[in-house]
Amino acid sequence: MQRRNALITAGSVAAVVLTAATAVGANMGILSSADESPLGTLAATVPVAVTEPEVVDIYLDDAPAPADTTTGFVSQEFAVDAAGTVVLDSTSSTLRLGPVNANDGWTWSSSQTSDTELIVTFVSDSATLELVATLGPDGTVQARVDQPVVVTQQQPGTVAPASATYSDDDHESDDDYEEHEGREDDD
Repeated sequence: MQRRNALITAGSVAAVVLTAATAVGANMGILSSADESPLGTLAATVPVAVTEPEVVDIYLDDAPAPADTTTGFVSQEFAVDAAGTVVLDSTSSTLRLGPVNANDGWTWSSSQTSDTELIVTFVSDSATLELVATLGPDGTVQARVDQPVVVTQQQPGTVAPASATYSDDDHESDDDYEEHEGREDDD
């Protein structure tokens, strides 16, 4: 009987070790192929609405950018899909926001984290677009449009997962509780 238990235990341990080795190998393969690009931020309590990726075009006028001779800033206008247009003024070391024109149904806001980077966010009822502009080392404006993942709040009426709690008061009286030594005759 003990030999049978030993074989079953050894087989179980071997299966667990094999499974663990397979999982480690798969994770190492995934981790070694990942790059350092950020994935975003998520809150564990908020469900995420998954949307299909969408290609968003940025248009830049072919006309030469007018230079403000009094300040040295050069202006460039960017069309951000259906959201509107953004004018960015730049010198070789500074990037600043010019006029913004939001199309009907869109609102906009901006934030500038440094002299060389700014973000203009356009929001409508169904989409959010972010124009992220940076000033390159050679003084050129580099811009891209991101469409962040939309995060929705938990729907009213949904039930949060229950957590089990234990209280010593679950017994009517501690006097009624007897400790047993665990002998074979205890049932």
